[in-house]
Amino acid sequence: MTATSPAKNPEVSVILSVRNGEAYLREAVESILNQSYTDFELIIVDNHSTDSSAEIVKSYDDARIILTRPNEPLHLAQALNHAAFIARGELVARMDADDVSHPERFEKQVEYMRQHPEVGVLGTQIRPIDEDGELITKGSYH
Repeated sequence: MTATSPAKNPEVSVILSVRNGEAYLREAVESILNQSYTDFELIIVDNHSTDSSAEIVKSYDDARIILTRPNEPLHLAQALNHAAFIARGELVARMDADDVSHPERFEKQVEYMRQHPEVGVLGTQIRPIDEDGELITKGSYH
């Protein structure tokens, strides 16, 4: 499935590679689709999943989602480069299939990048959670 691209290029291209990530993929995708900042495209590379990852992505009816599948399985960096080649946004945001983004992530990041044009790469703080979404206390993860 490749969604029809909107006429205008989005400001942000979110790139996400997934291989057999069905356990957390829906929550990851929804955390992007529910962002307060909406001028983005979500490019998902199905890196030859054998689970229902591709079907999960196809279940969304959102023109901002672009699903692609390379001809052969790729290493993560290669898969992300595949997505970056498709990206149309001025800014590129990374997302993993088992991440959950704060609802204001892009709003805050885009605003920061606008205010600091000299910045080329912007990172964020993480809050590690377990499979139930519970915060993992400092020192209990690596």
